[in-house]
This record gives sequence, structure tokens and C-alpha cells, in this order.
Amino acid sequence: MKQLERLVVHVEEAIRFGTAEDEPHLRLGLLMIDSAAELLMHRETDYQLRWGAKFEEYLKRAEAALADGRGDQKYVDELRGKVFSKNQRNKIEKEFDAKCNLLVRENILDVAQARVLKKLHAYRNETYHRDQLRPTTLASATRIYIYLVCTMMTTIPVHVMELSAVPDGLKKYLKPGETRFDDGFETQARIGRELLAVSGIGKQMNLGAVLAEHVTDRLDEIEAMVEECVSFFNDTNDRGWDFLSVLGMIQAPEPDDPLDHLRRTVDDYRKWARPVNKAKFRAWRTAAAKLATETDDLTAFAAFADLEDEFEPIEQQVKRLALDVDNAIQDQIDIARGK
Repeated sequence: MKQLERLVVHVEEAIRFGTAEDEPHLRLGLLMIDSAAELLMHRETDYQLRWGAKFEEYLKRAEAALADGRGDQKYVDELRGKVFSKNQRNKIEKEFDAKCNLLVRENILDVAQARVLKKLHAYRNETYHRDQLRPTTLASATRIYIYLVCTMMTTIPVHVMELSAVPDGLKKYLKPGETRFDDGFETQARIGRELLAVSGIGKQMNLGAVLAEHVTDRLDEIEAMVEECVSFFNDTNDRGWDFLSVLGMIQAPEPDDPLDHLRRTVDDYRKWARPVNKAKFRAWRTAAAKLATETDDLTAFAAFADLEDEFEPIEQQVKRLALDVDNAIQDQIDIARGK
């Protein structure tokens, strides 16, 4: 019960911060709900790894029996599929994504849940390690994470439950007239459902439309930055720069000879506008429009995660180029002012 109390209080506080309206509290909510997810997954993957060690012992005996001509090859093959290599064990113990993959393999998480968990964990890493926030998706991300963790409390099995007095942190979840939980191993699931209910977060938050608008806004911003670069290059270099040639310059391979940079023409850059070009932007906008019609929030966030992974690399490159252009413009202004 004490172990369950620690988890429940953890999730309670994550919900308190994660349903706030301001960025500082939402940031804490994201960090806390992520660690709650990892705690839940750790408990189950640790159980799976311990069973893997037992299966390894069974495998050794089964292989010895097979070598003596009295074993069963099918049984040996079945055991081999349940044993973890040292490398697999280390990855599962240390890495969030590896935990997700194991739980998918064991049919404890579905693929969409794991995809979203990995993306949300990546957001958490940006926030925790690099103090980077995604303000426009922070509230949506934190709320869908709360929904996921409460759902995981109901679906991830509990293998051990201490039979002890109800801790103070869990007494609020007793029903009128109850002095203990009669749900046994289902107590965590019961409390998970109650936490989701009191959080005010339902499965349907209309995330598809919200995230689609966010994607469209970011694509608009990328295209606007590219056009600003086009204008700058046409004003300071040979004419002929356009949207495609700037995209090509960003994606052009590094030359073997550094002087080749000086020999490249606008037409050279234009031919390197792949895989990202105008057609790719149209495809992303079409995907955003489809995302807007998705009514299942978990599916919507998974689709958004896939779409963001596609356009984010070029977004970062365009932002770097736009920053270089802004710095160059500021240098020109400073020179004109005699600085």
C-alpha cells in the first residue's frame, strides 16, 4: 500500500500542476507526470526482466536436456524468445524508449500509446535538460500525458500488493463505509479512474483541431522566414533567388572543396531542394487538414508527433538561416550608423 500511496500522491501533484494555466506550473506538471509514467513502466519492466532471468535458467536446463536427446526444440525456441540479452537488459533498465518497446511487445501498451509516450518524453527532456518549452503545445501535451498515465494505472498490472493499513494518502479514495480496499490488485486501477475523473480531463479534448492549427501556424512561419531570406539574398547578391533555391541551399551537401561554396549558383541550389520542396509543404498542410478531423485525441497526438518529426528538422535549419540573415541585416545597420 505504501508503494501505491507514493505513486498516487505523485500523480495527484502532477495533475495539480499540469492542469494550471501558466507556463511555470505547466512545466513542472510535465516533468512530474513524465516521471510518474517512467515509475509505472519501471515497475512493470523490472517484473518482466526478473521473469526473463528465470526463463534464462529454464532455457539452460532445456538446452541441456535437448543436447541429451530428451528435450523439446519447440520449448527451447519458446524460452529463447523470453530471455533478454545483456545489451537488451541494460537498455530496458536505462532507456525510456526501450521500456516502451518492451511493454508494446508484451501487449501492455499499444503502439499509439508508446508513440505518444516517446514524443512526450522527448518534450520533457527538452524542458528539463535544455530549459526549452513549446508554449503552444505545452498545455495539450501535459493534459494528454495526464490522461495516458491515469489510463496506464488502470491497464499496467499490479503483481504485488502489501496487505497493510490504508495509508493516510489513500484514505480519501475509500468509499463511504469502507475501512480498507477490497479491490486487491485492482485498487491501483480504481484510483487511476478516480484521478482521471477529478482531473477534469476527458479522452476527447478536441486535440486534433488544436494541433492542426498549431502545425499550420508553424508552416506559415517557416515559409515566411524563407521568403525573408529570399528578399535579403536578392537585395545583396545576384538576383534570381526564390523559395525553392533557399530550400535547396539549406539542404545542399557539404562540398569536398570549401571553395565550391563560392562556385555554386542559384540554379545549383534549386536542384538540391529535396526532399523538402513546395510539394512537401503542400503534403504537410494536407496532413494538418486531415489531423483536424481526427476525433480520438490519442490518435491525433500520435499523428501530430509523426508530422512534427517530419517538418521539424527543416524548421530548425530555416530558423538558423533566418537568424544569420537578421544578424547580417543588423551588421549593415550598424555600419551605416558608423558603429
